[in-house]
Amino acid sequence: MSKKNRFTVRPLLQEEESLFGFLLRYSTANSISLCDILNKYKISKYNLHSGDFHKIDSIPESIIDLEKLSFDTKTPREKLRACSFYNIVLKFKGSSKDYHSQFLKGYFRSILHYCPDCFKDKRILRLAWKFDSIIICERHQRPLLEACHSCQNTIQYKDMQKVSLCPHCLNDLSKSKDIEPVSSIPDQIKSDQEWYKSALLNLSKNHLDIQLHQSELAMKILYILNGCKLEFNRKETRNKVKEATLIHYLQCARGTTQKSTLHLRSILSILKVHSVEVGTFLELEVPTEFVASILNPNKVEKKIYTCIAPWCLSYGLEGRLLTTPSKNIQQHGQILKQYYVCSDCGCEYASDVNNSMIERTNFIKGYEILSKRNVKNLTWPERENLFGIKRNKILRILSYFSSREIFSDQFKYGEEDISDERIMEFIESIHSGEKIYDIRYWKCWGNYELYLLHRYHPKVIKAIIKNINLPSANSVCDENLAKQINNIFSRMIEESEEIKLFSVAKAVGCCATTIRNKGCSEIVSEFRKMQQRLFRKEIINKVERNIDEFFIQHEGGKILSKELFNNLDVCRGTIRKIQPDFCKEIDRRRTEWNGIEELKEDKRII
Repeated sequence: MSKKNRFTVRPLLQEEESLFGFLLRYSTANSISLCDILNKYKISKYNLHSGDFHKIDSIPESIIDLEKLSFDTKTPREKLRACSFYNIVLKFKGSSKDYHSQFLKGYFRSILHYCPDCFKDKRILRLAWKFDSIIICERHQRPLLEACHSCQNTIQYKDMQKVSLCPHCLNDLSKSKDIEPVSSIPDQIKSDQEWYKSALLNLSKNHLDIQLHQSELAMKILYILNGCKLEFNRKETRNKVKEATLIHYLQCARGTTQKSTLHLRSILSILKVHSVEVGTFLELEVPTEFVASILNPNKVEKKIYTCIAPWCLSYGLEGRLLTTPSKNIQQHGQILKQYYVCSDCGCEYASDVNNSMIERTNFIKGYEILSKRNVKNLTWPERENLFGIKRNKILRILSYFSSREIFSDQFKYGEEDISDERIMEFIESIHSGEKIYDIRYWKCWGNYELYLLHRYHPKVIKAIIKNINLPSANSVCDENLAKQINNIFSRMIEESEEIKLFSVAKAVGCCATTIRNKGCSEIVSEFRKMQQRLFRKEIINKVERNIDEFFIQHEGGKILSKELFNNLDVCRGTIRKIQPDFCKEIDRRRTEWNGIEELKEDKRII
C-alpha cells in the first residue's frame, strides 16, 4: 500500500474507546468528515452515509476494510475488532451472516449516554456507553447522562461531529455539574454494573477462538437453567423462565426452528441471575447425559385425571372425565392446557402447565363450606365474604346442590319446584342447538333462581355435556345446512367479512354448536383458509402495484430500501411472513435499478 494514502495526523486508539469514537477523532484531527473516512475504506461500491454509522461498532467488517484501516492507522486489526461488538457477534452469530445477526437488537444504543468526568479525563467515546445495561460510570460512580446538560437535547451518535461536543448547541459535554452523589447509587446497582462491565470485557476481548452455534448456545443456557443437573427437569426449569421462552430454547437446542436467534439481553440476564461468569459460560462443556435428555426426552406417561367431587358417583374412577374443545386458555396469568368435565356430576376442571388439576366451577369449594355452615340466614355480603366469590356464582352453587337434594334447606327452592316438563323442554332445546343464553330468558322461569335450579339439574347437565362432546369429525354432514353455509360464503368474501364459525352461524341463523354437531365445521374451516389465502394474495398484489408506482415516480434517481418499504403500507416482516422470497426479489430489483442509474450517471459524466 502507498504511504501517500495515509493521513497526516494519526491519533492512537485508546483503552476502552469505541471504533466509532476512534474514527470520529481521526476525522476531526485530519479536518475531514467521518463519511469521507468511511468511504475511503468502504468495501461496497455504494457511498456510505450517516445512516451507516451504527454499523461501525456492531459489524465494522461488513462496511469497511479493517486491514486497510489497520495499515493506515498503524493499529493492529485485532485491536480494531476488540473496540467494537465484532467479537461478540462472532461468538454468537452461528451460521448466519454478520449483518443478519439479531441477538444485539435493542441492546445497542443509538443515543449517546456519557459521563462528563470521563470526558474531562479523556476525550474519547467509550464502547461500554453503547451497552444498554451500563447506566452508571463505574470509575466516577455517577449515573450516565442521557442528554446534553446545556440544551437538554438527546444526542444521536449519527449526528455527532466531534467527540464531547453537543451537535445541537456546540457546548462542551465535559462541563457539567455533579448530578448525583456517590452515596445515592444503591449497592445492588453498583454490583450489577460491575458484572455487566466484566461481561462486556470478556465478550469483546477474551476467548477470541470460541464461536458457538445457536444449538450449542441454547443447550448451555438450558443446562444452567436446570441447575447444572444431568437430567433435564422441565417443571423446575419452567419456574425460571416464561413458557414461550423455554419452548424457544428447546427448539433451538434441538434444531427444530428456523428462528434460532437467542437475544444477548436474555443470555446475560440468565447468567447474572445464576451467578455464572461469562468466561465460565463460554468454556462450559455440557455433559452428554444432559444433551441426551434434551434431544431424546423420555416419553412421560400421560397423567390420568379423575373427578374429585366427594358427592359424585364417579369419584376417583378413571375414564369418567371428558375433554372439551378448549385448550391453552390463559386466565388470571396462568395457562390452562386442557379443559375437562365429569360426565356424572358436571364438575369442570382444567390442567395447568404443571399438570396439576384445577376445579373451575367452585362446586367442590362450595361443598366444603356448606358442609360446615348453614348460610341460609346470612346476608349476601356475608355470604360473599365467606365464599370469596360474587353473588351469581354462589347462586349457581346453591342451585346445583338443591337440584340434587344436597343442602336443599339452604336454598329457597327445592325438588318440589322442579318441573319435569321444563326439564324436557330444556334438554330438547339443547339438542336442537339453541343457546343456553337464550334459554335463560324464557318467560316461563319467573325468576333467575328457578332458571338456575333447572339449569343445574343432573339431566340437563348431562345433556349439555353430551352436546359439547359430540365427535364432529365422525358426524355425517347435514346436506341442507351445508347448502345454506355454501350460499353465504361468496357474499362474505365479497363484503370482506371475516369467515369464522360464530359469524357463519349468525348469518345462517343457528349457533356454532349446531354447525359442529351437524358435521359442517370442516366446511367453514376450509372456506376460512381459502379467504386467508385470497387475503394474502391481495396484499402481495397491492405491494407489487405500489412498488411499480414507486419506481416510476423515482425514475432517474437511486432508490433507498427504507424509503421504498415506508411507501408500501406493509412492513417487511409481514411480507416475509406471507411470501418469504418476495423481500429478496424486491431487494434484487432495487439493486439492479440503482446499478443501471449509476451507469447512466457515469455516461452523462463522460
